Amino acid sequence: MSSWRQLFLEGQVLEEKPCRIFLSAIELVLGKCMAQKWMRLLMHQAVWARLEDPLAHPEGVCLLSSVLLHAGLVSPCLVKNLLPWLHSCSVKLRVTATAFFAEISQDCRMSGTSK
Repeated sequence: MSSWRQLFLEGQVLEEKPCRIFLSAIELVLGKCMAQKWMRLLMHQAVWARLEDPLAHPEGVCLLSSVLLHAGLVSPCLVKNLLPWLHSCSVKLRVTATAFFAEISQDCRMSGTSK
């Protein structure tokens, strides 16, 4: 069975966790384009569980953003696509974007660069 089909079927089973299918998709995509050391770091820091938990979601976004930045996967295109989320009527999107940009900004300040 294909990975995408499996994700679709898991999404039907996990209706009580609607974001799980999106997190599984992100995990699959990152697994294909990131080095294993970064994936192990995400797993070790329990990023997927944090992203799924509404109370820990901002922390999960910060951890994921930091790893993506250090892996060189934060592109201008990603930033451009997340910018509108800062003004979204969805609180979840605003929180996610705020956590993302806060982490990127903090990392740039700490490294003394503007990425």
